[in-house]
Order: sequence, then C-alpha cells, then structure tokens
Amino acid sequence: MTDHSRIIISWLGLRRLIGIIGLLHPLILWIGGTIIFSTPLQSSMSAYYYTDMRDVFVGLGFVTGFFLLAYKGYDTHDRIVSYLAGFTAIIVALFPAAPAVNPTKAEQIIGLIHVGTAFIFLLALSYFCIVLFPKGIASTFTVKKRLRNTIYRACGATIIISLAVVGFYFAPTPLQPILDPYHPVFFGELIAFVAFGFAWLVKGQAILKDEN
Repeated sequence: MTDHSRIIISWLGLRRLIGIIGLLHPLILWIGGTIIFSTPLQSSMSAYYYTDMRDVFVGLGFVTGFFLLAYKGYDTHDRIVSYLAGFTAIIVALFPAAPAVNPTKAEQIIGLIHVGTAFIFLLALSYFCIVLFPKGIASTFTVKKRLRNTIYRACGATIIISLAVVGFYFAPTPLQPILDPYHPVFFGELIAFVAFGFAWLVKGQAILKDEN
C-alpha cells in the first residue's frame, strides 16, 4: 500500500467516523439513558446534561468537535467551515443549556451561548452538505456522483428545515403545550443529526461509492 493510498483511506475513514458519530449521537443519549439509568426521553439533546448522561453528552460533543477540527477538506474554504463546526461543537459541550427551572442570570447567559453556538454548528453542517460536498468538475461527474450530490443537498435542506421547525416551536403559540408531550425539539435535533451523519457517510464513500 502506497503512502498516498494510506492518506486517502485515513481521510475517508475520518469522514465515516464523523458520520457514524452524527448518526449515533442522539440515539446514544436516548437509548443509553433509558437502558442504563432509566432516564425518560428528555425535551432536547441538551437537556441530557442535567441527567446521569451528562458526561456522555459532553464527551460526544468533544469527540465530534475534535474530529471536525482534524478534518482538512480540499482547501482553505473547507478548513474554515470545519474549524467553525468543530469549535462550536466543543463550545456547545462546555456551555450547557439553561436549566428548565429557576435558572440564575449566569445560567441564562451560558444558555444563550449554548443555543447560539448550537445554531451556528448546525448551519455549518448544512453548509457542508449544500455547498462544499457537491463541489467538483461537472464534466467528470458520474451517475453516482450526481446522486450523491442530490443526497448532500437533501441532507442540508433537512438540517435547515429541522432548525426552522425547532425555532418555530419556541415561538409563543398555542401549539407549545399541545406539542410538549411529543418532544418536538429532541426529534427535530435527531432528524438534523441523522441527516448530518448520513451525508458524511456518503462523502466517506461508505455509501454509493464509485467503482472506478
């Protein structure tokens, strides 16, 4: 195996790892909390910080952030977006959401940092899918490459729509008390993370790999 082949495999492997973590992140919190600690499904992924799954929540945030920081992409454009996504993932882990009951002023400020950086993190992930992953020379696109590009853009759109739905939920409307029992924020986040993870698995050629 040549050094060039090792670099390619390592690069694709990193993309696949990022994809796997994205897919499993919400499921680990949900299923792990339920099975290990009998923790009921929380209102959001961030709410797991205030359960016995706190260390897992923080750890997954750091792992996601470090892998994104390690991802170099094709050029400076890719690196800037991956650094932004990586740093914001770590900040989300370090600065928890404000507790649901009687938050202090400091906790409210920290919570705003958490929400703001989480929003930037997910936007960066959607930017990867919509803008960066489909790049290439159109004349050399194979049928599978065109299909992958469609998937990337669909995943990016899914992330943005999930963000919009979660944002709409927080608007003061009569729907809030009706939707609360169904955990719309958690499932909105879950859909966004699944889209993020699936796009990275496709980019890592775990799915729809060209044969040549």
